[in-house]
Amino acid sequence: MTTKEMKANAREQIKGNIGILFVIWLVYTLIIAAIELLAFVPFLGSIFALDWVYLAEAGAMSVIMELIIPISIATVLVALVVGAFQLSFAKIFLGLAAGKRPIIKDAFGGFRKWGKAVWLCIITTFLVIAWSLIGFAPAIGFAGFFGSGTIPGSVLPWDFFLGLICLAAGAVILIVKAISYSQAFFVLADNPNMTAKEALNESSDIMDGRFWSFLLLILSFIGWILLGLVTLGIAFIWVGPYMYATLANYYNSIKGSVSSIDNE
Repeated sequence: MTTKEMKANAREQIKGNIGILFVIWLVYTLIIAAIELLAFVPFLGSIFALDWVYLAEAGAMSVIMELIIPISIATVLVALVVGAFQLSFAKIFLGLAAGKRPIIKDAFGGFRKWGKAVWLCIITTFLVIAWSLIGFAPAIGFAGFFGSGTIPGSVLPWDFFLGLICLAAGAVILIVKAISYSQAFFVLADNPNMTAKEALNESSDIMDGRFWSFLLLILSFIGWILLGLVTLGIAFIWVGPYMYATLANYYNSIKGSVSSIDNE
């Protein structure tokens, strides 16, 4: 199936479902926002008491360090639910591809496999970051020694250039591994009896040799993403489901057949 065909199918699948898909996304957004706000409530007194003028002058890192506890709590709480919502969205859009119309409660369908979803989110994030450190760790090291020595006649130190090379390598590795694991939630939604690790391995297997096809598919949405930004997010009401439906069609095309979503 070509990119053009996948996107055409996606437009047909979301036709007549934009309203319910928007409500589902709104429910997700409000829950995540409420969780993040809840994490900061116990620290509001301390936050209001901070010397923000001093922190602004000291820099962004000082602000982050002062807010590290509430930020950490918010991150952990969000991590406990975002994986389940990702699984919900995968099930919803694979369902659309199979001709199933979504309903509000589908937003919480991923919570039936909450443990697997959370674990899949954790190990995916960990592995992507761990692989990228192959490049990022040396880059950080070179940054620490930046300016320590130069070759006579050179404009900038060699460690700066080496650091840039390592930084670029880390970014490339991060993108490659993120794409490799990109189908994991679709795999788990399609095969609920799999373990999180099996879903991750399956994603890696089916994405082998498909780096460029997936990257080009994502890049084909750049114009739509810019439209969403220009309209202050309003266009994302349609663009978001359009992209997700296309990704579901991409998964179906590389796995070999249309998904058959269980009705658990």
